[in-house]
Amino acid sequence: MSLFLCGEITIKNLKMSDTIAQIVTPPYPGAVGIIRLSGDGSVPVVQKIFSNKSFREAESHRAYYGYIMEGGTPIDEVIVLAMLAPRSYTCEDVVEIQSHGNIHLLRRILDVLIAGGARLAEAGEFTKRAFLNGRLDLTQAEAVCDIINAASKSAQTAGLRRLQGHLRGKISNIRQEIIALVAEIEVSIDYPEHEMEQGNIENAKIRAEKILEEIREMTKNADIGRVLQYGIETAIIGKPNVGKSSVLNTILKEERAIVTETAGTTRDTLTELVNIGEVTLRLTDTAGIRETSDCIEKIGVERAVLAAKNADLILWVVDGAQRDADIENVLKDTDAKVIILSNKSDIRTECVGGLSVSAKTGAGFDELYKTINSMFLDNLTDIDVVCDKRHIELLDKTAQALADAINTANLGFGEDFLTQDFVNAYKFLGEIIGAELGDDVCDTIFAKFCVGK
Repeated sequence: MSLFLCGEITIKNLKMSDTIAQIVTPPYPGAVGIIRLSGDGSVPVVQKIFSNKSFREAESHRAYYGYIMEGGTPIDEVIVLAMLAPRSYTCEDVVEIQSHGNIHLLRRILDVLIAGGARLAEAGEFTKRAFLNGRLDLTQAEAVCDIINAASKSAQTAGLRRLQGHLRGKISNIRQEIIALVAEIEVSIDYPEHEMEQGNIENAKIRAEKILEEIREMTKNADIGRVLQYGIETAIIGKPNVGKSSVLNTILKEERAIVTETAGTTRDTLTELVNIGEVTLRLTDTAGIRETSDCIEKIGVERAVLAAKNADLILWVVDGAQRDADIENVLKDTDAKVIILSNKSDIRTECVGGLSVSAKTGAGFDELYKTINSMFLDNLTDIDVVCDKRHIELLDKTAQALADAINTANLGFGEDFLTQDFVNAYKFLGEIIGAELGDDVCDTIFAKFCVGK
């Protein structure tokens, strides 16, 4: 068993001496396809199959033109980039081969590289090496995945700020405050003439309360961060034939759902993604909610109720003058924000309240989009929101440890009783940035990454 250390991190069974290779562009036709290698053998492996002899003396951050060869036969015309350690993504020697973007061609080149001594990279292994080699902390490494999967412009911006180290900086500063507090307590206890215990406890309590407020400030926008990153779960609900499917089609700008004059046309849920302004909606059209003896429609109604229960946002569609107060029973079981859409404004003169729209003409939908963006983003104090479930859980544990320390002080216990709570808070924060991390947690995090990253 081999151990590899990075700061306070110990990761077991990682073959860091291997040279890894993988296709890093999407697996469908494109103008350019890229294969990346990382490790000490990156340059020698490519030298074996590259026609450009100048690459034998490869210089860092230079591009080389030539052909990838297999048994003396050219496979493809390529550009090869060398990025030598430590000035690379992984802090190791990295080589990237840019070929034509045919997946079969890329796999053929990859097979030649594997035959030449490289091995296939595991999911997220390039970023894992960047983390273990100290180029990225764990929040930055996770931000790479967040940027790739971001559902909106705001989510991309938030991910980039984490990649730039903003979250790491906040966490590191708080950890320094906590460990300084622990050190002061330990020094105070060690002095034989120690006579100011109560004053020191009160000072520690005040500082812990300030740190706790910082932690709570970081997590207060967690729900906003989640919807920025993954999209707003949005359910369109209402009675049959009020225009729910027409509302879906209008927002999507395409005829995605079947629309007829027959009530109860929609029998199942239909979910689509759409960007509106700074946010993304995970938009679900549902069956009309009503009492029915039709067993299939009944299942559709049950799914509509479940979609409403799990939603972040409900678009409650009403037909101009129609009152459907019975649907309020559905809303009692959800914490979702609700916008009433009084549909068919093009033919109705009476409006029951809410936002007047017409799915037929598109009237009122620009106002709807502004309302949704305002509803979810106006309370956002800055773009450094915490949206990762792991981060939120660890910040909650940190807050609890600090609250325990404050409670211990209030109960009149001595200084030494405070220390363990502060140390626990310090460790929980360390898990966020990767300073305190087990190999099983590390593997779980990077397994979520796409192959090639």
